Amino acid sequence: MIKKLRQKFVLVIMSVVTVLLMTMFVLMITKTVNDLIKETTLFVHRISASHTEEKRPDRGPEPGVRLPYLIVKIDPDGNPVITGSSYSVDTQLLEQLVKQVLQESGDGGILWQSSLCYQLERGRFDTRIIFVDISSQIRAVSNMIGSCLLIGAGSLCVFFFLSMKLANWVIRPVEEAWQRQKRFVSDASHELKTPLTLITLNAEMLAETAGRTPEEQRKLDGILSGAGRMHALVEHLLT
Repeated sequence: MIKKLRQKFVLVIMSVVTVLLMTMFVLMITKTVNDLIKETTLFVHRISASHTEEKRPDRGPEPGVRLPYLIVKIDPDGNPVITGSSYSVDTQLLEQLVKQVLQESGDGGILWQSSLCYQLERGRFDTRIIFVDISSQIRAVSNMIGSCLLIGAGSLCVFFFLSMKLANWVIRPVEEAWQRQKRFVSDASHELKTPLTLITLNAEMLAETAGRTPEEQRKLDGILSGAGRMHALVEHLLT
C-alpha cells in the first residue's frame, strides 16, 4: 500500500512537471518560429522594394541585408535572369528552383529541400521571384529544439530525484501510522482471540461431561454459539 502510494505521488508530480515543460518549450519554439517567419517576410518585402529593373546583376548586397538572397526575373522566352543577389548559384540549379516555384499554386512559400523561402511577383510584362536562404534560421530552430530536449531530459531527471525525496518526506507520517495500525491489529488479535479460545475450550470440555439438566444444556449451547459468533466477528474486524 505504502509503495503504491509513493509511486502514485511521484507519477503525479512527474506528469505535472512534464506537461509544464512541454507547454513552455512549445510556446518558446512557436514564438521563435513566428518571429523568424515575420523577420523573413519583412526582409523579402524590403528586398523587393529596394531592387528595381535597373539593378545590375553584379551589384553587391544592400546595406542591412542579413540573409543571403537571390532575385530572378523570367524573360519573355521563359529563361531565368538574375537581377540581384548576395551569393552565386549554379545555372542548372537556378532553373530547377524557378521551375519548382512556377509549379506551386501560391505566390509565396518555402522550398524545404533547398532551405529557401520565395516570393513570386507576377507583373503585367514580366515575372520576378525573390529567393531568401533560410538555412541558418532552420539550423537555429533545430538547435533550439535540441537544446530544449536536453534541458527537458535533465530537468525531468532532477525533478524525479526531488519527487522521490518529497514523496518519502510526505508519506513518512502515513507509513508510521500504517505501522502503528498493524501493531494494534496484531496486539488486538492476540488480546481478543485468547479469551475467546479459552471460553470455547472450557465450554467444549464442559459439554463432554454428563448429568446436566436441560436448562444447563441450553445455556451451554448458548455459550458455544455466542463464542463462535464472537470469534467470526473478531476475524472479520481484524482482516
